Amino acid sequence: MAANLDELYEQGVDAYNRGDLVNAEALFHRIIAVNPRFADIHNKLGLIFAQTGRLELAARSFEQALAINPGYTEASLNLAITYSDQNQYEKAREVFERAARISKAGTSEIDPFIKGKLANEHLKIGGIYTDLKLLDEAIDEYQKAIRLAPNFADIITQLGIAYREKGKYDEA
Repeated sequence: MAANLDELYEQGVDAYNRGDLVNAEALFHRIIAVNPRFADIHNKLGLIFAQTGRLELAARSFEQALAINPGYTEASLNLAITYSDQNQYEKAREVFERAARISKAGTSEIDPFIKGKLANEHLKIGGIYTDLKLLDEAIDEYQKAIRLAPNFADIITQLGIAYREKGKYDEA
């Protein structure tokens, strides 16, 4: 990044960290106008859009970040969460699974922080399926979550509840 863009970036991050989203957004747009190939800036704009309720713009920003850097795990998770917030659960699941595959392919193991975030999103999607009485799908999501975070008691509990509601008492 050129010195001027470095300064704009630092100012944008500082504004974002202070909660001055309007100024941060304007600064990040200035950077993108000069060079639209900064995945991190698109991700940060996506976060701003999500925080200000502009979910379609957020999704597009996260998608742009991933078009630039397909291995950008944080942008993948942000996109999946945004899709979930838009009730696009199948798209959210596809993005989670792709992020998990990419993350695992790049290393011998998924980062524990990423595992926890993925597990919690599978838990969230499982809860939605449970609410819709789609118990097989809920169980599938809870099992995915447990594979990522086998010691999360809330996931184990929800899986047990789903099995119980399905009438599978031994599994519960």
